[in-house]
Amino acid sequence: MKKLFTLFVFSILSFSSYSQNPFTLTKSVSFGLNNHTNRDYPNFSFVDKEKNLIIIGTTERDSTFSDVLVTKLDENYDLIWQKTTSFSTSLSYEIPLKAFTNTNGDIYVFGASKTNATKIYGKLFYIKYDENGNELFKKIIENKDGSEYHDFGYFDVKLNSDDTINLVYSPHTYSGYGSNEFHFLKIDAKGNATQLFTKEIINQGIRGKIENDTFYFVSRKFKNPDNTNEGYSHTFLKIDKEGNENSLSIENTDFHKYYLSNNYENFNLDIDGDKNSYLTTLNSSDNDTKGRINISLISSDNILKFVLTTSIDKNYYLIDSFINSTNQLVIIANDLDTEKLVFLSIDSNNQIITLKENNSYLGTGFKLNKDGTFFITTSNSNIRLFSDELIEISSFNNSNTYNLVDFSKVDNNTIISLGVEVNKMFPQSDFNTQLNIISEKINTTNILNKYTFSGEGTSNVFQHKTYIDNDNNYILFVTEKLGPLCYYIGCSQPPLSVRVVKYNSDLKKLWEYDFIGQVSNIESYYSDNNLIIDSNNNIYLNLLNKERDKNHLYKLSSEGILLYKKESVKSKEIVINENTNKVYIISGNKQFIDQTTWKTSNWSEIKVFNLTNGNLEKDYKYDNRQYLNHFFNNGSLFTYFLHLNSDFEYLKDHYIYLYNEDELIFRRKLDLKESSIINQISLINKNGSLLINSSHHNYQSENRFHKINLNNEYSFKQINERLFMLLNLNNKIIAQDDDRYINVYNENLELIKKGNIQFPSSGGFVMSTIKDKIFVQWFNPNENNSAFFNDNLEIEHQFKFDILDKETFSIDKENNLITVNTFGNGIYLKPWVSWKRGLVSKYNLDTTLSIENFTHNSNNQINIYPNPTKNIFTINLSNNRFNKVEVYSTNGQLINIYQKKEIDISNFKTGLYILKVFTKEKNILYSKIIKQ
Repeated sequence: MKKLFTLFVFSILSFSSYSQNPFTLTKSVSFGLNNHTNRDYPNFSFVDKEKNLIIIGTTERDSTFSDVLVTKLDENYDLIWQKTTSFSTSLSYEIPLKAFTNTNGDIYVFGASKTNATKIYGKLFYIKYDENGNELFKKIIENKDGSEYHDFGYFDVKLNSDDTINLVYSPHTYSGYGSNEFHFLKIDAKGNATQLFTKEIINQGIRGKIENDTFYFVSRKFKNPDNTNEGYSHTFLKIDKEGNENSLSIENTDFHKYYLSNNYENFNLDIDGDKNSYLTTLNSSDNDTKGRINISLISSDNILKFVLTTSIDKNYYLIDSFINSTNQLVIIANDLDTEKLVFLSIDSNNQIITLKENNSYLGTGFKLNKDGTFFITTSNSNIRLFSDELIEISSFNNSNTYNLVDFSKVDNNTIISLGVEVNKMFPQSDFNTQLNIISEKINTTNILNKYTFSGEGTSNVFQHKTYIDNDNNYILFVTEKLGPLCYYIGCSQPPLSVRVVKYNSDLKKLWEYDFIGQVSNIESYYSDNNLIIDSNNNIYLNLLNKERDKNHLYKLSSEGILLYKKESVKSKEIVINENTNKVYIISGNKQFIDQTTWKTSNWSEIKVFNLTNGNLEKDYKYDNRQYLNHFFNNGSLFTYFLHLNSDFEYLKDHYIYLYNEDELIFRRKLDLKESSIINQISLINKNGSLLINSSHHNYQSENRFHKINLNNEYSFKQINERLFMLLNLNNKIIAQDDDRYINVYNENLELIKKGNIQFPSSGGFVMSTIKDKIFVQWFNPNENNSAFFNDNLEIEHQFKFDILDKETFSIDKENNLITVNTFGNGIYLKPWVSWKRGLVSKYNLDTTLSIENFTHNSNNQINIYPNPTKNIFTINLSNNRFNKVEVYSTNGQLINIYQKKEIDISNFKTGLYILKVFTKEKNILYSKIIKQ
């Protein structure tokens, strides 16, 4: 059998890239409560020519971990517009890297969309909005299909005066400091990116700058890779827009002293108006250069002109540097000996000079404005504004209740302060994990306006079940934590919510009911049936209360109104009989141990409630009985029980009991060897017969399949295995055995066929019936993990599909597959937090499409090129905007759905394929592609 399974896996692998998935996604909706948020973070701020404030940041949202958030406020801090955007990855953790505004008020955001908990993988993106918030373009740089993701060992971008953009990046390789592969791009004013060239640049540490269509780099590499203690060699490199290189190997000994251990942490690269390059650094390493600033000049013709160092008697801390309006280098530093803020430069004799000193404070940060003025954040006043002549113009103080992130100038007397407010997410938390965006407009004396933003938030959905009511609405039963989980010592976990959520068949939420403070979670009921719907779409639930010592029966109306709540008992199953107006709460095995005699009592229980008002009518107790299954016959409830005693007599005397409520109908002893074990997974067939399996751990010949009908007629068949997951299908019995094969039996318990596929022993296995087919899913990462079998165990489809738990999907009245699952991830912060959102999805199972369905030719509106193709083709539309495309075989089988115009079919078989193109204008266009 092992060999057969290997062959089956091989057949799956051979179709892994384009297997025919019979499920077509119609719609998906994310759900979850948004009571808390833990990461709304500001990154950049701008003040436009109309004195409006633009804030670039991120926010957690219903469907993603973090969206790009762009907010525009008028000069009175009233909201003009706000936009969020995200990119489709497994995590969608968006990180803005740089942002710009142009003279027209357009806004550019460049960033990376990360895809997993460590923030390593991702893809670069860029977005442009006009001044009214209209999205002009939204693009991904390379890897458009998301098939490969990178971290970025280097990234830089520059907006030019003509609205073109220069961009360079290098993917990370997880060895050393990054890869040596650098990509240079030009983006035009319409957002179209052209790769200018790629370069191999040694990258064991690199810093750079883009200026006037020229790329400047200072890179380093180990002198001796076998002995890293020998330090680095350094290269200065200029690359023009055509890719021409001009490099300089820096051999100066003083230069190397300062760059030997410096990881470019206190380092600046400034280009003056004559294209001379100034390299300024502070070595903080514990050696004789500590606290000294090194300044090097490389001329426009790539000659190292000088390497200067501040006096050994001075102890400096470098803050920043820039080129002022007179084309002079200005270095901002703290003189730590005299505790002064100082401005240094180089005179005409190539000597380091002090331009100015400020005696009363030290600097902590710097920002240069477009008009040449600049800000210094200081040790005793938050923000000070200086002129280009190094004269202090104004000083400003914000409310000092948040961490300062950015600031922008309105005029000489007014600025914008932007920061992040840090709070506890829950009152009992030991750590501050909630972040809110906060901005203040301040003048020299007052706070004029204040704006705060706290987003929708995230939660952690972790248990869910689905049901379909009589009007084809979808009922979700879910448990979630009302905020991200915090995995850190001392972190407080968020409170719990148990809810019933109702959607219509278009996945529009109709209502939700939250059992606030009443119910624990649904974990105890995950394999049981504790929610049922009557013909009027009222919902009945039997739930464990928060204190875990009582259960309650709840009745919700079809509109989500609580009609009653009655004390009950922990149940295995809840059933209703509308003809007799009864609700039955059936418990599983209950147990009590006498602490004096240590004798154990076992029983099952059935409570009978009035369907209308919930009043308790009867209470039945069945001593030494284990509930197995039930059915209705002529309006009466019949229940099967297994004999169960405290002294393990059930291993000696194997009895099955049938009751009509409290009336014993019969007792039947099974023909079993002593110490046989009855598998409590049972099945009721259409005439009320009980089907149950038994096994013996020492004697395989004692494994048996039993059948008992209402007339106490008993039969059994000897089988070679234990059975699990019993299902009815087309008057046949489908079972999985303990060797992980699927078996088919007839109603006489005779084996019709044993499957020839042995499924994996680890990772999960699910078997269900859908549309008279056997639907099987198994653990098979990144390959086909799903299949449809007929009742003769012949494979009709094999494909890749998200793993489903049998409790999380249902078939609606129109034979659509309705699934509920979770998606999301963690992010390694301090403390580490993780979240999961719920996702309810609707899939159409009718995927056949005949080639005759293509009744019109859309080729005059579609350009497919190249056609034929061996691998990649592109779709261009003349009068429509592209939304998605479905690819079909000529026999009408759906092969795959793509959300992109550029499609790789290199793994497809040679032949003709049909393209069904959906547009954003709601049009459907058809074309063909030939795979060579």
